[in-house]
Amino acid sequence: MVHFLLSRIVPASDEQKYEFALDVAAEILPEATLDLLKLSLSLRVFSPAVQLFQQMGADYSISCAAFFDVHGVTGCTPTELESAVNSAQDRDVPELLSTDHIYGKETSPKMIVIVYGDIGSQEWLQLHNKASELTSLHKVQYVLRHYKNNGRNLNPLSLSGYGVELAIKNMEYKAVDDSIVKKDSVEADLHGFNFKLLKELHPDVSDSLDAFRMHLKEIEELAPLKQWQVQDLAFQASQRIVSEGAYNALETLKELSQNFPTHARSIARETVSQELREAIELNQKEHLSDAGLDPGESMLFLNGISLDVDSMDMFQLLDIIKQEERISSGFMNMGLKREYLSILSGLEFADEKTKYAVDYRDAYPMYLNNLDTDKRYQHWRNSVKLLLEPYYPGMIRPIARNLFNLIFVVDPAERRSRNLMKIAYSFFKHDIPLRIGLIFAVNNDKNASGLNDSGVALLNLFNFLAIDSSNHEALKLINEMLDQYRTQDEIDPSDIKTWFESNYGDADYLDVFGPKSDYDNGRKEWKQKH
Repeated sequence: MVHFLLSRIVPASDEQKYEFALDVAAEILPEATLDLLKLSLSLRVFSPAVQLFQQMGADYSISCAAFFDVHGVTGCTPTELESAVNSAQDRDVPELLSTDHIYGKETSPKMIVIVYGDIGSQEWLQLHNKASELTSLHKVQYVLRHYKNNGRNLNPLSLSGYGVELAIKNMEYKAVDDSIVKKDSVEADLHGFNFKLLKELHPDVSDSLDAFRMHLKEIEELAPLKQWQVQDLAFQASQRIVSEGAYNALETLKELSQNFPTHARSIARETVSQELREAIELNQKEHLSDAGLDPGESMLFLNGISLDVDSMDMFQLLDIIKQEERISSGFMNMGLKREYLSILSGLEFADEKTKYAVDYRDAYPMYLNNLDTDKRYQHWRNSVKLLLEPYYPGMIRPIARNLFNLIFVVDPAERRSRNLMKIAYSFFKHDIPLRIGLIFAVNNDKNASGLNDSGVALLNLFNFLAIDSSNHEALKLINEMLDQYRTQDEIDPSDIKTWFESNYGDADYLDVFGPKSDYDNGRKEWKQKH
C-alpha cells in the first residue's frame, strides 16, 4: 500500500501536499475519522510531536536526507542498515516515546530500528523498504520518526486567533500630544468612511457629510434600553437566529453572542412568534429542569455527555469526539446500523436521576440465551471471583454466569420496537455477556387474536417458530420478516398471514393465530402482570 501511494508524484506546494495527504488518508480511514483528521490538522494537534522528532533528528548532526539509528549505530543506506542490525545486538535498547510510530509490535524483538526521514522522499523510501523487510522477518521493530533535513521554514505561519489585540501603550513623554492625533484620526475615519478626504473631494456637500457622520456616530453609541425593552430580549434574539434559516443560524448566533450590545437595540424591535415562545418555554420547563439548569444558563452535551463549557478547550473536545467516534465505529462493526446509534447515544447516564427497579419475573421473559448452560459460552470462565479482577473500562467481563439480565419490553407491531428487537438479536449474536430476554407487551383484550391484531399475531408466530428451533432463531426469522415491511409504520395481520403461508404452508393458520391458539404463551402472563 505504501509503495503504491509513494509511486505517485509528490506535489511541491504546501497546499498540494495537504490535499495529497488527505487523498491518501481517504483510502485508509473511514469518513468520520477523516473529518477528525482535518480538525486535528487545523488545530495543529500533531505539531508538538513533529517538532520533537525534528529536534531529535537535528541532534544527530547527520547531513543525510534520511538516516537510521540501531542501538546507537547510525547510517544512511539500506546496506549499512542491514549491517548495523547484525552488529548491534549487544548494545542497550533505546527508549521509545508515546508518540512514536511503531511497526512490528506483536513480535516484540530485542532489536529496534529507528528511521529518521522526510516521508515521501526517495532516500527515506529506501530505508523504509529495508526496515519493513526486516520487520516482516521478525528480526526488528521498526520505529518511524519524521525528520526533514534543513527543514526550518522561515515563512510566517498564520494561526487561529481569538479576536483580541494587545496594544502596548508608550508611556514616555512626547513632544506631540497623541490624544489630539488620535481624535483627528477617529473623526476622519468612521465606519470605513474617510470623511476628511470626502470633504476635500466634495466641499459642496460638506454639510450633508457632517449629518451623515453624526448619524453613524449615533448608531455606534450604546444607548441603554428601557426595562420594558429588556424583558423579552432573549426571546427576540432567538427569533432573530431562527429567522436566518438553517445555513446562517450558527453564524448569526456567533455574531449576536460576541457583539450583543451593538445589536441589542435592533433586536429589541424584533417580533416574537407565539410558536417560538411556546417552544422556548417548554424547553425551559422540561429540558432545563432535567439538566439542573436555570433559564439563562447554558450546557453543552455530546452524545448525552455533559461537558463543562467553562473549563473545556478545543483539544479536550477533540479527544472526547475521538472517543465517541471509536465507540460508534465499534457498534457499526458489531452490525448495528446508523439508525440504532441514536438510541444508544441518547441513553441518560446522570447519577442524580431517579432510578427505577422493575420486577419483570412474573411476566416470564422469553430468554434468548443462558450463560450458565449454553455451549456457546463454554470457553468462558465461570467463577464470580472474576468480578474482582481488573478489566477494560466501560466493558462487561465475559463470565459464563447469568449475572446481568437485559430485558426488552416490546410491542412487535410498532415500528420503534423493531429496532429494539434487532438490537436484542445483535447482542446475542455478538456474544455480549448478558442474559437477553423479551417480553411481548401486546393487546391483552380477550377479543383480540392473531387474526385481527398484528402484535398478537407476531407473538403467536414467535412461539410457533421457537418450538422447532429456539427463541433466538425465532427472533431472527421475525426480524427478517419485518425487514420486508420496514417502510411501513404498521404491519397488517394479512401481511403476516401471507408470509406464514408461503413459508409454513403445511401448518394450519387458524391453529396458530386463531382465538384458541396454543401459541399464546407470554400474553397471559403480561395480562396478569398489568
